[in-house]
Amino acid sequence: MKCLFILLITLFSVQLNGQQQTKDNQSMEKAILQIIEKCQQYPLVALDEGHHNSRVFHEFLQALVQHKKFSQTVQDIVVEFGNARYQHIMDDYINGEPIPDSMLRLCWRETTQVLVWDSPVYEQFFKTVRAVNKSLDKKKKIRILLADPPIDWSKVNTIEDWISFANRDEFAFNIIEKEVISKGRKALIIFGGLHLLRKSIHNMQALQSQQPKTLGERLTQQYPRSYWMAWTRLNTTNPVVTELLKAAPYYPTLLSSNLFNELSFDQICDFKLPSIESKPAHQENVTTIIDGILYLEELNALIESVPIHQEIFKETNYFIELVRRCK
Repeated sequence: MKCLFILLITLFSVQLNGQQQTKDNQSMEKAILQIIEKCQQYPLVALDEGHHNSRVFHEFLQALVQHKKFSQTVQDIVVEFGNARYQHIMDDYINGEPIPDSMLRLCWRETTQVLVWDSPVYEQFFKTVRAVNKSLDKKKKIRILLADPPIDWSKVNTIEDWISFANRDEFAFNIIEKEVISKGRKALIIFGGLHLLRKSIHNMQALQSQQPKTLGERLTQQYPRSYWMAWTRLNTTNPVVTELLKAAPYYPTLLSSNLFNELSFDQICDFKLPSIESKPAHQENVTTIIDGILYLEELNALIESVPIHQEIFKETNYFIELVRRCK
C-alpha cells in the first residue's frame, strides 16, 4: 500500500508538472508572437534587457530569435554589448565564417564597459544567431549591429581618453539611423532600459538638464511613429503592481503600459528614482515613458544572473588589462 501511495503521488506530480510546462510553453509562445507582432507594426522595437546577465531575460531572447517568424520579420538586432570596431568580425561570424574564439571575444570584451559582458549569456546569444542563420537564405540572414562606440583600449590611458567615447547613446542612434532606418529595414534593439525610455528619468531633473539625450529620447523625437519599447524591470514586490497583475496572471506576457496608467513610473520600477528638483521623475506617468511591459517573471527570479566564468581571471593578460581599465 505504501508503494502504491508513493506511485500515485509520483504520477500525480508528473501530470501537474507536465500541465505546468505546457502552460509555460504556451505563455512563452504567446509572448514571443506579441513581440513579433510589434516588430511587424514598428520598424524599431526595443526590449529593456533589465538586469544585465539576467538568466530569465536571455532565455526569452534565445527563444525569440529562434522562432521561425522572427527571421521572417526582423533583419537586424542592435545590441549594446558589442564594440562597433569589430563589426566585420561579427558579420563574418554570424554568416558562418570560421572565426577563432580569441577574435570573437574581442566583440564584447573590448567595449567601453569593463567586465559587464563577460557573462556567458552574451556569447551564447551570438552563437544562437549564427545557428539560426545557417538555415536561412543569404538575403534572409539576420545581422547583428554592435552599437557600442569603437573604443581602442590600447590608446586609452586616462579618464579623458575614455570620456571621448562615453556618449554611447548618440553613437547607437547614428548606427540605427545609418544601418536600419535609411535602408528601410526592421530592427530589434537590446539595451539596458534606461537607454531606451521615451523620457530619460535623469534628464527630467532640472540640475541635469544639460545631459546628452538618451537613445530612446532621440528615437522618440526623430522617429516617434517608428519606435516602440518595452520595459522589463517590473517591481512585483509592490502590492499596487501585483494587484494590477491579477489581470495578467501568467508570464511571460506583453502588457500595455495603459494597464498601469494610474501609476507613476517609480511605482513599477525595482529601483529608487531620483526626486531632487521641481519636476521629479516619480511624478511622471508610466504611459509617457514606456509603451509596454514585458512581464517575464517575478522580480526575485528576474534578477537572477548567469555569473561570469571564473576561468577568465586565469587569463593573466586579460586580468591585468581589466585592472588597468578599472584604474
